[in-house]
Amino acid sequence: MVETFYLETLMLNNIFPKYGEIIDLLKKGATVEAQQKITELRESALELQEENIALKQEISRLQNQLLAQKSLKWEQPYYWLIEDEEKDGPFCQHCYDIHKNTVRLQGNGEGWWECKACKNDYTDKTHKPYIASPVTMRDPFDGYLNGY
Repeated sequence: MVETFYLETLMLNNIFPKYGEIIDLLKKGATVEAQQKITELRESALELQEENIALKQEISRLQNQLLAQKSLKWEQPYYWLIEDEEKDGPFCQHCYDIHKNTVRLQGNGEGWWECKACKNDYTDKTHKPYIASPVTMRDPFDGYLNGY
């Protein structure tokens, strides 16, 4: 890690125009060349800024992932986040196991849960499947043929 940083620093020193070079060009009256060097320097600074933002976002994502990993607990059939002995969730088993994403499940309040990301359904021990009541069929001709 330190070696990589050192090598990248050496590369950056060779790629970016140095401030002293720009001053020397201005002293010589080479303003066009100095402007080009200043433009290169600005472009390089913008690239570094974009890379810095991307790296900070990646660090934040990895920190959140690590935090979730520490406090994520498996209780079949899904995951819960446990913080200060309070449960938050449930979260999709498939999305976490495959992609390490904590996707909150949407439920109907009767032990049935759906993941809107991967479309998997989950039921827990409180789920009571809907059973249609038996329907008795009435004879459609009952009463029409009486008296004929």
